[in-house]
Amino acid sequence: MRTDLGGVYFHLIFALGLVALYGLTGHELLLFVVLLIDLEVLRQFFPFVRLDGYWVLADLTGIPDFFSQISPFLRTVLRRPDRKGPSSRG
Repeated sequence: MRTDLGGVYFHLIFALGLVALYGLTGHELLLFVVLLIDLEVLRQFFPFVRLDGYWVLADLTGIPDFFSQISPFLRTVLRRPDRKGPSSRG
């Protein structure tokens, strides 16, 4: 987990440094850069592409590759009610 969140840690520490620099200088552009960094951190947590959020979710669930498991999962979730499962074949 620490490895997965390394980029997030770096972004947040850098943003804190920029906030401290803003406190010293008063340049409002630094706050805009902090906002951009925060938006980048949020983007990193999208689990749909293999960014930090994907690997955090993989480590939390114990499933190493979600994309290989998505097809069987969707087949079970989206199964039509009138269709019988493979174990009920006669």
